Order: sequence, then C-alpha cells, then structure tokens
Amino acid sequence: MRTFFILFAVLCAIGAAMEIYARTPDNIDIVLPSFTDETTQLTLLFHGSRDHTNPMWSDIQDALITRAFDAQVVFYDWSQGANNRVRAGSNARALGETLGAFLGQHPSLTELTLIAHSAGAAVLEPLCRAARNTAARPLKVRMVFLDPYAGHGFLDRGFGVRTYGQCADFAVSYLNTSDAAPTTNRPLENAYNIDVTSAPGHQKALRGGHYWPLDYFLSQVRAGDVSFTRWSHRDWPRGAIETIQ
Repeated sequence: MRTFFILFAVLCAIGAAMEIYARTPDNIDIVLPSFTDETTQLTLLFHGSRDHTNPMWSDIQDALITRAFDAQVVFYDWSQGANNRVRAGSNARALGETLGAFLGQHPSLTELTLIAHSAGAAVLEPLCRAARNTAARPLKVRMVFLDPYAGHGFLDRGFGVRTYGQCADFAVSYLNTSDAAPTTNRPLENAYNIDVTSAPGHQKALRGGHYWPLDYFLSQVRAGDVSFTRWSHRDWPRGAIETIQ
C-alpha cells in the first residue's frame, strides 16, 4: 500500500510539473507587423504548430487580396513559438497580448480581421482584448477559426470551446469533426460554427483531416465568398452549428 501511495504521489508531481511547463510561455522574440500609419483595416493570418511553410497560407493571402478585401493582409510567422507544441498555446497567448497592445496604439486602425488555424487560435482572444484595452477609438474585431485547437495546458481541453470568440464583434469557426487532432472537433460556444466535415471535396483534399477547414475556407475565398466580413451574431448566432453537405 505504501508503494502505491508513493507511486501515486510521483505521478501527481510529474503531472503537475508537465502542466506548469505547458502553461509557461517560452522567451520568444516577437516581431511587430509592419504596415502604414494610414491603414484602417488589417487582416492577420496565424498558422498552427509546425505549419508556417504551408503554401496554403500564401494562397489564402493572395485570394483575400484578389477579392478586393479592402484591407491590408499580413501572414504572421510565429513559428518560434508555435513549433514547441507543448507550449504553443501559452506562447500564442503571450504573442496575442503583445500584438494587441501594439495594434491598439495604431493611429488609424478601425477594423481587425483575425484568421487562425489550429494552435494559432489561441492568439486571437488575448490579441483582441489587449487591442481594445489600449485603443483610443472604437475597434471592430472579427475572428475566423479554422479547426481551432481548444486545449489549455494538458488538463483543460475545453478552454477554447468556452472562451474563443468572446471578445469579437463576430466570430465564425470552420471545423472538421473526423480528424485525430486533439480538442479540435467541438463547436465553439462564442462563435457561429460551420461543420465542413461532409462538405464536397473533402475526400479529394490532399491533406484533409485537420487541414480540411483551411482548404475549404480557401476555396470559398477563391470563389469570391468573403461574406463573413458582413455577418453579425444577430443573424448567425453564437454557438449555432451549420452543417455543409
């Protein structure tokens, strides 16, 4: 019995140490995005863990620009923080706070569109809150989540489900429920959810699974559908789920 309690205590200590490690951000270099003082609308794209070289991001950026998005579109490489998968969420939150404080001080910015895949989703909420806390003028914020990773540390696997999108004027989440990526298969309580698991083209997608919502979103933008920029939660309520067949 004594051996059991010792083993149990050791396992608890290891678990606590892992949780503390996961919730402590790395000391990463944060590069502030560059754009003109006259910029009023900015769109920021955030990749997931070990995915900064995914060519789909360049395609999304180009598609948004081509579709007369009326905003400067910037892909933000945060691979230094994202590539440590255990600490990616904590690094993302630290990054979001720094970027948000910087963007809130911008003299002309009035609209922010934040688009993130997987672990990049953790950047958006702290960025929005920090920007609103420092902005001298009203700031409209919309968020697009692409199969967001919702965990925080090892234990809180529903953190993002409860909190992602709270700060946004409008938030939408495109999700695939058939992949093995942990904590990515549940709708968000504070976003309008679009389940694209059975959407046409899924079976033919090269990467599929966790990357299918990224691919689906790209196809929609390429087709000229950027209607999410005009949606509001009055008509597309938080927590609702639309299934694409």
